[in-house]
Amino acid sequence: MTIGAPVAQRGASVLNQLARRVGVQRRYIDGMGQRRHASDDAVLAVLRAMGLPVERPDDAAAALASIDAEESVRLCEPVVVMWLGETPTIRLAPAAAKAGRLSLAVELETRERLEWAVEQDDLETSRRGDIGVRPPRELPAGTHRLSVTAGARTDDATLLVAPRRCYKPEPSAEAPSIGLFLPLYALRAESGVGVGTVGDLETLARWGTEAGADMVGTLPLLATFLDEPFEPSPYAPISRRVFSELYIDPERAANDHALPTLQDLLKDDAFTSAMRTERDRSHVDYRASWRLMRRCLDAAATDLRSSGPLRAEVESFGERDELTGAYASFRAGLVADATQGDRERWLYLSAQWILAGQMRSLSRSGPGGDRPLYLDLPVGAHGAGFDAAEYPDLHARGVSLGAPPDALFTKGQAWGFPPIIPSQSRAVGHALFAQSLDRHLAYTRALRIDHAAGLFRCFWAPDGFGATDGVYVHAPAEEHLALLSIMSHRHGSVMIGENLGTIPREVNRGLKRRGVLTMSIGAWDMGGEERALPQPDQGSLAALNTHDMPTFAAHWSGADIDFHAGLGIVEADRIEAEKAGRATMRKRVFDALRKADLVSAGDPVDPIEVLRGLLVTMAEAEPEILLINLEDLWLEPEPQNVPGIAFEYAPWRRKAARTLAEITSDPETPKLIARLRKAPRAPRSR
Repeated sequence: MTIGAPVAQRGASVLNQLARRVGVQRRYIDGMGQRRHASDDAVLAVLRAMGLPVERPDDAAAALASIDAEESVRLCEPVVVMWLGETPTIRLAPAAAKAGRLSLAVELETRERLEWAVEQDDLETSRRGDIGVRPPRELPAGTHRLSVTAGARTDDATLLVAPRRCYKPEPSAEAPSIGLFLPLYALRAESGVGVGTVGDLETLARWGTEAGADMVGTLPLLATFLDEPFEPSPYAPISRRVFSELYIDPERAANDHALPTLQDLLKDDAFTSAMRTERDRSHVDYRASWRLMRRCLDAAATDLRSSGPLRAEVESFGERDELTGAYASFRAGLVADATQGDRERWLYLSAQWILAGQMRSLSRSGPGGDRPLYLDLPVGAHGAGFDAAEYPDLHARGVSLGAPPDALFTKGQAWGFPPIIPSQSRAVGHALFAQSLDRHLAYTRALRIDHAAGLFRCFWAPDGFGATDGVYVHAPAEEHLALLSIMSHRHGSVMIGENLGTIPREVNRGLKRRGVLTMSIGAWDMGGEERALPQPDQGSLAALNTHDMPTFAAHWSGADIDFHAGLGIVEADRIEAEKAGRATMRKRVFDALRKADLVSAGDPVDPIEVLRGLLVTMAEAEPEILLINLEDLWLEPEPQNVPGIAFEYAPWRRKAARTLAEITSDPETPKLIARLRKAPRAPRSR
């Protein structure tokens, strides 16, 4: 008779317990409906990346015992959430219920300090079994510091006091808000070094709001590696907290600050010819554009250093804004020649000072000085970047963020940048995430959180195993959502969660419960047998497509099917079936639009009429925001990005077919916006 499980089996069982304790989910259903179970070796690799000392399954018992020992004496979690009007008590850990008299202190954001003491009888137990204590008065929304002391032990925590739902502007008779979207690198204008500038974006924003729109949207504007290492993707930035110097408007900087060296450079025939060459390209050459911008920044830095008052302004900026000062030091540290470090630091500090001024001007360019900008916050950052350097303990090494296998990526995806370790992020009060939000929301009317499921859980692919042997790592969703709410109210900005693809129900429920807008994509919601026209959710950002999808023209014509077939994304034996399905979609949509009197009868069907009819239909459903891809208005056939393909296929590089001057002189766009404003509204629940 065998008593107990064999050693290997017991080790595996304890390994599972350890994995669950730290939020690792090794069993899941992938995007193809297949059950997946990560191997022990893959789970061990993930646990090691979290900092746990486990080389084999038998090591799990000691690691689990260490966690149990710490939790048995902890008085509070490292992050504590209170929802205003919903959570009356500060939640404590179970050990607090056995600790006798407790002394508590809360230091508010204002530096005001509250201190009080409680006996065991003063503790309250919620219906869920949580132990809590009431503060001496209602606490204001914000990110505060909590200390709990029992005897000789004191535990500190970040106390997040959050409004129950994220910020939402007052209902408008002209809902939905209308946004116009175009990547800034794609904006062709008579300024800059081959990409659109912040000044160009301000021009677009002023025109857009004068035309009746509420905001202009673009892809992330964050700093990326543009020399060595080279990674220009806006979704693999150096930092999620620092905007890119590439988008500075050099002409504006030279004139606004009277910088003679930069002014002379911009008048130099050879230099202006080189800039014109980059502006005229159909696709961005990031290396060439960055070389030109570096020369502009060198000239500007020289001028700013030689001017007493301006130098003092830049130095004061670096002292006040410690984050930017640290970023400039990081960039200086990448220079091989140490003697050039000071010069390099000054260059980046000067550039960020110029950029901050131009971003402030952009943020005030809406009607009445309102912010007209919609931005996107990537899910991660480059592993060799500033965020990873400043917060090394937060970033897991030996693993990559990614996605499990699905019908398009049958081997899953590893995106190449390190995930954040939840326990380490909690230990610093999610400071990196909070700073990322704060930096963006200072300038934006609306912020989209890329891969919003990552607020709840992220997929980790361990190096050497592949994404087919990855795991989900659960994140403290309540804490993330509380930060979104606090920051959105602080800045008066709308939060949007990108929830596209296969998303667990609890993610959508959690986002909606806390007032984060979800997304409704028209291309995925039209052509059905029962309902042919898209019907976006009222609490959503609605759009016909995204930057990761075929344009309207390609989707409507079916040209994207052949394009994807050429890339091997659509299998040859599926091409005809895909085209037949698309033809059915076109007929159903056209018939429904004609029945609604939104297109004229007869053939051939004008795709522009269809586009406008679909946008009117979506506006009638009254989502919170209706985002229009400007490139759809001239039936652009090529996508900006095709996920998962090599850089040789030019994602993040194709420029718009129309120039800024052509876009802003087109009379049809204001007419379309006016028509959307007049569209009949669906009954609206608030």
